[in-house]
Amino acid sequence: MATSFAAIGDGKLLSPRSHKAQLAPVSTIAPGTSYALGLVVQNGWILQNPSFAGYAATVAYLPAKKLAIATVSTQGRGSTVQNPSTDVLVALANHLAPDHPLKLR
Repeated sequence: MATSFAAIGDGKLLSPRSHKAQLAPVSTIAPGTSYALGLVVQNGWILQNPSFAGYAATVAYLPAKKLAIATVSTQGRGSTVQNPSTDVLVALANHLAPDHPLKLR
């Protein structure tokens, strides 16, 4: 997942024009955080956090450092946590790149 997401973040899968459009803000989620075409962009990071049918993941890529992180989790029956892998990813990202902190919750 991390390798694939790094390719997305580096624009290796699209033309330069399409990659620029992919990362352009479509709407603002919070100050400094925007939703692009299927991606969240925050403080230099490109992220995605799918969650469905009890499975959750979070992937992030920081192009400035060529740093890709992927975390995966499963949600137990009756879980009230939306995507526990996000908390793990944020902790890792903030440890590995403290100059580009993430705040997703």
